[in-house]
Amino acid sequence: MKKLSLVLCALLGMAGVAHAGSDKIDPSGYICAELVALTTTDPEPPIFEALQIDGYASAAEGAVVTPTPDLLFSLVLHVNNLCQKKPGEKVLSLWRDVRTRLPLPADGEWRADTTTCKDFNSNPDNGSGFIIWLDGYNRGSNGKGSGPSLLESDAKINTFIEACKAKPEAKMLDVLREQVKSK
Repeated sequence: MKKLSLVLCALLGMAGVAHAGSDKIDPSGYICAELVALTTTDPEPPIFEALQIDGYASAAEGAVVTPTPDLLFSLVLHVNNLCQKKPGEKVLSLWRDVRTRLPLPADGEWRADTTTCKDFNSNPDNGSGFIIWLDGYNRGSNGKGSGPSLLESDAKINTFIEACKAKPEAKMLDVLREQVKSK
């Protein structure tokens, strides 16, 4: 997780707070041309987008564990290669296909079904990527790719983090769902 954490810290800022409002994507409508454009113009892999798409895909499959950094990078590489040949294709359909061919983790530190706010509060830098993934997971579990997202503003993310501090024993997914409903 350390490799992923370093990249995510750059994405989410020093305190694990995202400046993600303009970066939120609709995982169900994101097309290959958008992914390929990112991978050809930015020297960093599209981790933010990959986490959102993987969270969304995971929910549809009933998977609850975040991918390891190596698996996430492998997914990006495989999907990006496929996308170069199919720029109009939706990334999500290719992502789901590639996921079926790679070894997915059965367990891990960050899980949609059990990770609590206490887990996040004790390691916010490492958990910052989980917030992105969990937001995609939540949107995928309700079938609304462009529905309410925690990543729409810094204020929503900060409110979520504060709510997690106030409810350390609560599951992060439950607190996230409360936050996206309340705004």
